[in-house]
Amino acid sequence: MPINDTYVVPAPVVKFLCEHERSFLALRLIHGLLYALDTSLKGKMSLVPTHFSKVHSTHTRTLALAVGPDKAKDNRWIHTACCELADQNILKAPTVRGRRFQFELGNAFSAAFSKPTTAFAIMRTEQVRQCRTLHDLMFLSLACLNGGKNRPRFLLPRIPLRLEPKMSRFSVLPQKPPEQDPWRTTWSASSRAWVNAAMRTSRILDQGYLIAPRQDLVDDFVSEVPVKIQTAKTTWERGKLYKFQPGTRSVIEIPIGGTKSVLNAEALAHKWHQTVIQ
Repeated sequence: MPINDTYVVPAPVVKFLCEHERSFLALRLIHGLLYALDTSLKGKMSLVPTHFSKVHSTHTRTLALAVGPDKAKDNRWIHTACCELADQNILKAPTVRGRRFQFELGNAFSAAFSKPTTAFAIMRTEQVRQCRTLHDLMFLSLACLNGGKNRPRFLLPRIPLRLEPKMSRFSVLPQKPPEQDPWRTTWSASSRAWVNAAMRTSRILDQGYLIAPRQDLVDDFVSEVPVKIQTAKTTWERGKLYKFQPGTRSVIEIPIGGTKSVLNAEALAHKWHQTVIQ
């Protein structure tokens, strides 16, 4: 039988996993490992760096029952994830030896557990199993991390930033503009993936979302995509939920259990008083 259990992920770990180059199977396997670590430490995830500083192993069956694909009949997905993890600065040389998954935490990954925080994503293994894409799993993690707040919101990761060249006081020559991280993807190229992830997460968590890409006022450049969350416990005030900063493009509205719609400025003005997404 599949494992349906909760585990906690500290906010700095969620942020670390949503950044840099990631693949879906690799991140799925890591969430299985997070479940195993959380169970071993009884939720005291700040102890991960001291308790798991060397090479350790866990049963592949545990990972498969926790987060494995429903139709997987063997551990080939774990072998594939190990190959994908090699260049993702999460684990050092992860391998499968027989029925054991052998791992050593990467330095940056391990350090993320030590960062002080009071915020944690409370997740369920069955929720991870319902994810179908990398964007699903990242959106789910961020929604679980932020959904318990009174007026929850978060920024989508991996969106290109507006970068300013570093100016040297000793040079009058034009400086080469800094390059974006290669894993960042423009909103126009990633919007469909994020919206599909939000709709699937809405069904998993019973949450509603407003996705509001904000365009830089100087040129046509989306540098920030805030997401507002509505749950049965949120306390959004009149004039706050449907209000966004200048430069916000058409807002994508995803009610709890509903389908998406796109709101222009006029539609937003008509909804300014609403405290729920509908």
